[in-house]
Amino acid sequence: MPMMLKHSAKSVLRSPLKSVLFVLLLSSAILFVSLGSSMLYSADRMLQQADEQFTTTISLKYGGLHDENGAWADQAFQETLAQLDVEGMVNHPAVMAVDTERDIFAYAGDDTEIIQKASPFAYVNIFTFAPRYFDDDDTWVIMSHESIFGDEVGELILVKVNPLTKNGDQIPDFESGHEYFGAALITYVNNKRVATFIKASDLTNHSLGILDSAPEVIDITDRPDYFESEEGAMWEQLIQSIKIIDESFSVTVSSYLPIMAAFHQNQTWLTDGEFELTNGAPETVDQDVCYISDRVAALLELEVGDTWPLKLHYTDQGNPAFSYWEEDGYIYEGDIRIAGIFNEVPGCPSPSTCLSPAGG
Repeated sequence: MPMMLKHSAKSVLRSPLKSVLFVLLLSSAILFVSLGSSMLYSADRMLQQADEQFTTTISLKYGGLHDENGAWADQAFQETLAQLDVEGMVNHPAVMAVDTERDIFAYAGDDTEIIQKASPFAYVNIFTFAPRYFDDDDTWVIMSHESIFGDEVGELILVKVNPLTKNGDQIPDFESGHEYFGAALITYVNNKRVATFIKASDLTNHSLGILDSAPEVIDITDRPDYFESEEGAMWEQLIQSIKIIDESFSVTVSSYLPIMAAFHQNQTWLTDGEFELTNGAPETVDQDVCYISDRVAALLELEVGDTWPLKLHYTDQGNPAFSYWEEDGYIYEGDIRIAGIFNEVPGCPSPSTCLSPAGG
């Protein structure tokens, strides 16, 4: 044994460079093994902590949405939805929470400056008028008198008339000196307003009684009390209803706000306040709260803890134009407490102006 040690020592002394390289290589191997073991332990520990603290979030989206009236009117959507065992997925023991969303609409009063991005009545105008002259292109030019609804046609504005109604029927000839009344879709051709008249019954899915059979353009020359008649009263009810819809804004109602796509994909986040949840509850607890964007908060000077009086309306047909009718009223009215403010990121898909727990 001493001879072997003596021989080994002499070999080391004869080739010091190789010996140093061997020691460095051995040290490096030991170091890498130690680091690998440490990283493996850390990764295992991280996965274990993730299993203890986090849950997996999945999002189900449906394709084939070709109908202009929205997903609920799309046949492909309905067929796909019918094939899914949604109840089975929601009630599965592995599922801890489900975010079920729907869009409703809120009216906050005439003095609120929040409007929806795309009102279903954005280009609808309701007004009285008189014919002025027959143009060279064989179309009538009319002069508006009283503007009852809409922003595109004010008082004493010249408007060309589409010879065809929205339903494709021919507009009857106007008589000079007569007063008319009607609703029209206003578009612009060569910087000129063009009115395509539309029936009152095409503006709502509610029955308008005698007004259902009324023409697009009504001659009220010899009917000074027209708006006090049964037909006029139905017009008044229709106008008040579409005014509420036009001045409302969208609210996304969620059964579990924290797992909304916009939040768990970090497209937005709370800048103030917090989600009010109960540990272990599969849904948001307080129904009379809402979360608003920072833009709305600044516009209305609202803060977390303030209350905001809102009137909510909704339709299960998916068309916002059918979401409110004056006789039916609102689905909910109350002072909604602001529980949080979220960041509205320009250019990114984001929630609606206002978010609310389901049931509110």
